[in-house]
Order: sequence, then C-alpha cells, then structure tokens
Amino acid sequence: MKARTTYNSIYRQGSGESSYSQRSSDLSLDEEREHFRRDTERQALLQLEKGRSKPVAFAVKTNVAFDGSLDDDSPVHGYAISFGNGDYLHVMERYDQNWWIGRKVQVGADIGFIPSPAKLELLRVQVTFPKKVTICLLTFINDGFIFS
Repeated sequence: MKARTTYNSIYRQGSGESSYSQRSSDLSLDEEREHFRRDTERQALLQLEKGRSKPVAFAVKTNVAFDGSLDDDSPVHGYAISFGNGDYLHVMERYDQNWWIGRKVQVGADIGFIPSPAKLELLRVQVTFPKKVTICLLTFINDGFIFS
C-alpha cells in the first residue's frame, strides 16, 4: 500500500492535499521562459523606438482589414496596428518575417507592428481552414443493446 501512496503523491503534486507546488527545475525552466519573453519584448520595443526616427521605406495600400486589438501574436502585446481595407500604411522596416514596423497614414497615428503579407496570408488560411475537430462515436454492445 505504501507504493500506491507514493504513486499518488507523484501525480497529485500541486493539489490542495499536498504542500508541494512545483519542482525547482520546473521553476527555473519557467523563469527562463519568462526571462526570454521579457528580453525579446524589450528588444522589440527598442527596435520600435528606433523605427520612430527612420524614414519611410515604402508605402502600401491594404486590400484586407486587420484588427490589432484582437491579435496576441505581435512582438509586443498591444502594439499591433489596426487598419481597414483600402487604408495606407507607411512601413519603416521589417521586424521579422511576420511583422513590419510602421504606422497607418493618419494624423496622430503612432508607430507599431504591422502584419506582413505572409502573416496576413497565414491568418487568412487559419480562418478559412480552422483546425478540424474530430468526433469519434463509440458503439458499445452491452447485453444485446447498442449504445452510441
């Protein structure tokens, strides 16, 4: 019975019945991830700030709309630029393959992250072909009755 208690305590770690919260190696891994995320965000904010003083590299007229407030994938959360179909954007530089640094051509518009055409295509494909949900029906035969 003691082996069963040990087995249960291994899988019940972090539960209310245990004073164990998380292994220290897991904490350090979580801390590393958080440090990496913060460092990446800090670098993105620095590049965004440098982009403010850069000249416009090129301008584009959008053929799709994008709501930056719904996006949680931009390099810095809350800095994605929203635009509508037919809006003009000034692009200062490429941040990475998915994001550009630029602004909407509008009085008082601030600089931020603009999804690249590759990113917009990826979003379009995700909306067009959402992940399939597979439903599996099992048929049970119990005493001559079939349950589905």
